[in-house]
Amino acid sequence: MTEDTPETPLTAEKIREVSKASDLSAIDTLSLQGQGLSQIESEILQQLTAIEELDLSNNKLVKLQLQDVFLPSLTKLNLANNQLATLEGFTAFPNLVDLNITNNPKIEVSEKYKLVAVCPLLKLLDGKDVSMMRDAVARLDSTLVSKVAEVWKSGCRTWTGKPDGEVKRAYLDKLKAEVVCGPPMLKMYREFRLSVLGEEYYQKMLEGDTEESPTKKTKLSALVFARFPLAPVNGEVLQSKKTNSDEKKDVKKRRHAYPADARFEVSHLLQTHSLNNNPDDRKTQVWGCQFEPDINNPGKTTSICATCGGDSVCFIDCSTGQVLKKYKQPGETFYCIAWSTVTADINGNKRKANLLAAGGSDRTIKIIEPTQLVCIEDIPGIKGVLESLLFHPCNSTWLGCAADDTITIWEIGLPSGLGYGTKSKLLLTLKSRTIVRFFAFAPHGMVVVGACDDGCYLWKLADMDPTNDKPRIPFGSLEFPGKRSVPLDCVQCLSDSLIATKRVQEGSICIWHSESNMMKNDFSLVLKVPWRKTETPFLKFSFILECEVLVAGDDQGCVWLYDMMRFTPYTEKQSRKYEVMEQTQILLCPNDSTKVFNQVCANTSLDYIVAVADTNVVCMWRRLEQGSKNL
Repeated sequence: MTEDTPETPLTAEKIREVSKASDLSAIDTLSLQGQGLSQIESEILQQLTAIEELDLSNNKLVKLQLQDVFLPSLTKLNLANNQLATLEGFTAFPNLVDLNITNNPKIEVSEKYKLVAVCPLLKLLDGKDVSMMRDAVARLDSTLVSKVAEVWKSGCRTWTGKPDGEVKRAYLDKLKAEVVCGPPMLKMYREFRLSVLGEEYYQKMLEGDTEESPTKKTKLSALVFARFPLAPVNGEVLQSKKTNSDEKKDVKKRRHAYPADARFEVSHLLQTHSLNNNPDDRKTQVWGCQFEPDINNPGKTTSICATCGGDSVCFIDCSTGQVLKKYKQPGETFYCIAWSTVTADINGNKRKANLLAAGGSDRTIKIIEPTQLVCIEDIPGIKGVLESLLFHPCNSTWLGCAADDTITIWEIGLPSGLGYGTKSKLLLTLKSRTIVRFFAFAPHGMVVVGACDDGCYLWKLADMDPTNDKPRIPFGSLEFPGKRSVPLDCVQCLSDSLIATKRVQEGSICIWHSESNMMKNDFSLVLKVPWRKTETPFLKFSFILECEVLVAGDDQGCVWLYDMMRFTPYTEKQSRKYEVMEQTQILLCPNDSTKVFNQVCANTSLDYIVAVADTNVVCMWRRLEQGSKNL
């Protein structure tokens, strides 16, 4: 560090001067080394939303002001040769991979271990691999998790007569006084983790309907979907006469039954889409996956997952890892699939049946009856490679298809006693300016949301007239901050008023809210959750309504889980900026050659998670525990 460098405040003008950029939100690489900086205000950092590499070395920084800062794109940070004493607030950098803090003599060893704990993707610290530190953190945390439960059960659960605040403070103080484990140099880290784990355990006891609960109340922050209505299931609008108390109980029941923070393990790695059954095929890309609807339980799914890639569609029982059936179409490359439960008239008897739509490079939609493994209809004439398929949430025979710059809505024909000769008919055509990579129906069924190469657009479905072949244009679009031309590769509707989007290279998943339930173009950004920043396109995420969990795969062999019930929305329109919420946990595939997960899905009970990869691999996880933290 240069001692005679004068202290200067960091201003937006200074950054523009150094970077030669007029818009701070467009800067991806910035070097401010040797500028004599003693502090950087959070308001300045907040504007660097696209920053990927930041060099603050050789300054006089004592602490980074990180309040309300969220930089999901930042992967490399150089803070060498400063006067830092603490690394608090580094959750602001969820995708940080490389950090240099050499020659900051006041930073203790415990601070570095804290850093490893709060930055899940960190690989290099001062140029050294952090794998051994991460292993040490995992071992110590495992011991601490058991200790926080032991201390509570040893006497704290009897403190039912005290106010909640006093109980929590006494419990956390008791943890720090009684739990002594790990090396002495990690004392500060141990106390830090005891505070975090103790707080989480206390909240778990606070929310639970068990004898160990200090109270019987529920955190209101878990009630986001009581404020933002839940989606209809299989075409039936959810009409509830429940009281607020009943809603809270239902939320608690769902949350404790299907937690995103449960422990999972890889149960099977399957190579199911090999061309010509070649066991050495590592090149066939598996593109899509979706769980089969449960005919007898509307809104729920079975343990059977359909996957598509190469010239085949596979039906896999995740409880056993067995490939039950395989549909092949030589010369085809399947990119997308979609399930629906329909009511068919078989020889005068009406019965429910599951159908699977599949399509890809040959520009034809195939409607497959999986029980007999036959294609009951080909829908030809699709103008482009099929990008996405999805059945309508309220009309089980309406099928949406995205291809090139068009979304078409079809009414599919159904099997009957006369055979499989019924024909589908085109109901509506929706037009975009660019390729539609993915789309979703609003749960109320009246709006389509499309993820396109130039943005996210919305179309209305009302008053469909098959005799009118004029394509419809969008009535609205989302206004993204910063660069507007970044392609979208996925969108999901979480409820009638909430949309989740993911853009290429953005490093986060955005949640948008509509006051009009998507009937007007009135969307505002209300939440960002971190995701890996990558240039790899076409990585699709899924939302599991039954347990309100979002699952997303990346290009490093990881699956990210987000418990959306932890999101507390703003209470007044435009009262504050969007929130930031951490991922619940990250699952890692142990196969070194399996990196790019093109799509991830889970069944409604979150017993099984399936991710399909570029290397002809289907990776499956099964849930080990219910309601336990994976720490």
